[in-house]
Amino acid sequence: MLKREYPLNHIAEIIVPDTAKATGNYTKDFYAGTGALYVNNYGKGKAYYVGFMQTGEFQKEFAEELINNIGLKMPMAITVEDGVCVRKRESDTNNFYFIINETDDEKKITLPDEYKNVLNDETVKGIQILKPCGFLIVTDK
Repeated sequence: MLKREYPLNHIAEIIVPDTAKATGNYTKDFYAGTGALYVNNYGKGKAYYVGFMQTGEFQKEFAEELINNIGLKMPMAITVEDGVCVRKRESDTNNFYFIINETDDEKKITLPDEYKNVLNDETVKGIQILKPCGFLIVTDK
């Protein structure tokens, strides 16, 4: 699992598991040496329990680790910077991608293939810049 320390913010639980195994421990204060992150086999998969208030940094790295361990592939080839959300919706004939900049800064996205901008019917491809709080809605060409 993750190999580094993360800051403890406000809330931490001491967990007494029945069958779960600690994959990460607290390292300081009263909690030192007790489990902070647990994994338990559940059916054909695994269940994780995080016993502390997480930072965005931990959440991102933990999710990336799980994605890599499971072998999940990205459902689309669109790449975006942090702060940009992509939602895919499917109809019987098209895939629609709602690309939303959720920050107050300009953000770069990359469209590796040609897509159709739903709002103006133009073809878009390559690097696109989203304005602060801006958005783009595209469909497969």
